[in-house]
Amino acid sequence: MIAQQTEYKIFYYSGSPLMKLKSKSEAIKRDVIIDAGATISIPQNAYVVITNKDEVPLGISKPGEYGIKEIESLYKNIGDNNLTEEFFEYIAGNMIRGDEVERKSGGVYRAVGDLMINPYDSATVISSDITFEWSNPNQRKMYLKIFDIDTWDLLADIPSTDSVYTLNAGEKGLIEGKEYAWVMAPIEGIPQDGTELLIFKIADKEYLKSFNKQLKDADKNATSDQMRKMMKLRIYIDNNVFPIPPYSEL
Repeated sequence: MIAQQTEYKIFYYSGSPLMKLKSKSEAIKRDVIIDAGATISIPQNAYVVITNKDEVPLGISKPGEYGIKEIESLYKNIGDNNLTEEFFEYIAGNMIRGDEVERKSGGVYRAVGDLMINPYDSATVISSDITFEWSNPNQRKMYLKIFDIDTWDLLADIPSTDSVYTLNAGEKGLIEGKEYAWVMAPIEGIPQDGTELLIFKIADKEYLKSFNKQLKDADKNATSDQMRKMMKLRIYIDNNVFPIPPYSEL
């Protein structure tokens, strides 16, 4: 018997939600149409965005089991009058937060805690001006350190009592296509052994060409201005690109 498909499709997810159909359970996948007999199982700290035939997004974060009946009920609660820019911005914000939650469940973030914020680990930086951000509520003097991970030369050791610092990659000799590590430490010079660092990469021209093509494809394929922004946001998230522009500027 052929499976009966519905108008609903998985647009985005973070965490470890499952698609259950009959006796099978498997990780959900992007852009897959939900079968009429399927159930989406959403655990704690997961986020799923579904779209319907009109490309209206539905964000679900509450843990539970969601079959087609439950999905249809949630869509009825949205209503056409609620499809404002704020509605889409809210879902976009949850997508970004869901990605942050998933990323921070990794080992390196358990080690560094909430001290270092941006650029997040494994980010690809697409701007020549890089804004580093960290937590410093008591305005302690800290040192922003950047290392060449090939040689472990200390390329920058910048004191600051603030919680944000912007530097130009070229002025510090950071090269396109190379990976670097950064850390905030309370002392000048080389930090103590065992200090966890976050890695980031400077995008090169080939990367930017491919990334910009994905954005142009989203411009071309989207059926509405709001879904164009949502599709572009998903591209930023999927590629670990930093910084992500505000939703209104996508």
